[in-house]
Amino acid sequence: MERTFLECGEKLRGRADQKFCSPQCRSSYNNRENREEAAYFRQVNKILKKNRDILIRLSEGKPTKVKRIKLYENGFRFDFVTHKERNPDGTTTFFCYDRGFEELDEDYVSISAAKKDLL
Repeated sequence: MERTFLECGEKLRGRADQKFCSPQCRSSYNNRENREEAAYFRQVNKILKKNRDILIRLSEGKPTKVKRIKLYENGFRFDFVTHKERNPDGTTTFFCYDRGFEELDEDYVSISAAKKDLL
């Protein structure tokens, strides 16, 4: 049985364990293999960035109390956050990168200013 390179299908030449004929061939193969996963991460990141932009716009960069419906009207997705932190008082702050929000009750949320110690 004749062995061929994974991407281009050309006849294998060189080392027996070689899989690609060139760096371009390897790159093309890997890009094709990772296309769906990369598209998924791009879509999730787009939603997270939009959430962050909404928090910035509605809070104007300072701590603010806003109606939950206002976030929904602007397209905010509460099911997409980057992380959450438990506060000393037992409440939870949810973050979209460096911007956070805390649910005050079923009608209001508190948007917090930028988180300084991210990294």
